[in-house]
Amino acid sequence: GGNPELEPTRGESFTAGLVYTPQAFTPIELFATYWHVTMDNRITLLPPTLVLANESLFPERIIRAEPTAADLAAGLPGTITQIDISRMNFGRLTTSGIDLGVRYEIESTLGEFAANAVATWIGEYETVDVPATPAVDRINLANATTGTITRWRAVGGLDWDRGSVSATMHVRYIPSYDDTRGGVRNGRRIGAQTFVDLQASVDVGGATVAL
Repeated sequence: GGNPELEPTRGESFTAGLVYTPQAFTPIELFATYWHVTMDNRITLLPPTLVLANESLFPERIIRAEPTAADLAAGLPGTITQIDISRMNFGRLTTSGIDLGVRYEIESTLGEFAANAVATWIGEYETVDVPATPAVDRINLANATTGTITRWRAVGGLDWDRGSVSATMHVRYIPSYDDTRGGVRNGRRIGAQTFVDLQASVDVGGATVAL
């Protein structure tokens, strides 16, 4: 079920950028953008393992049966009968970074070509993952729940079009980062990854065949 006590997430953002096209070479366009975002009172879905590991912070979200005589003798609480993982408000997210890119378009006898490359550098990415705890620097740390934020990443693409035939290639590069277990570095390093997407299409009288 839902949580009727949820409140809105509030955020502030600032963005400033510039675009430059050299007069001597107009087919090329250079751009850069700086951004800074903060979000408070975020709406978050907590994993059951996190709730259990921090039971003292969520006493109302873990329901236990009355402890048996064996539980009392061993100093253990009663058996868990229910864990409430409905969404809740907590935490602050602060992030900032710079996007740098270049675009290039040209027409020739071989067709129209459009190339682009964009790189993103993350200067700051801090979140509060557990209520009543300090913010954690999430850069270059694996996180299966909310996504992994690497210090930087890059995407490049090349589009070609000539009449009824077109083709596209995109390359995405993600550098290496630290693996974690339960949010803590485990000494393992995830290697850099490169993804290549290729697509070609032919317009055959109103119908497009894509590969």
